[in-house]
Amino acid sequence: MNHEHLTALGATPVAYGPGVADRIRAQAGDVVDAVHDVTGHGFAATAVDLTGDPRRVLTIADFDAAGIVVVT
Repeated sequence: MNHEHLTALGATPVAYGPGVADRIRAQAGDVVDAVHDVTGHGFAATAVDLTGDPRRVLTIADFDAAGIVVVT
């Protein structure tokens, strides 16, 4: 992982895995404006949950994410 490099750039890295959404919310103060997913692995659904809007999620790695529908 490049957590040290990201920290040096001013970012706050968050590790993927179980509980990732909670870790992101803790860092973001419960407000996530947008997500750029570069890992795939089914994270797009979590990203939509975090932002509340699929239009605020960009994925370049999850080719099945186009089928995600958010029901409100």
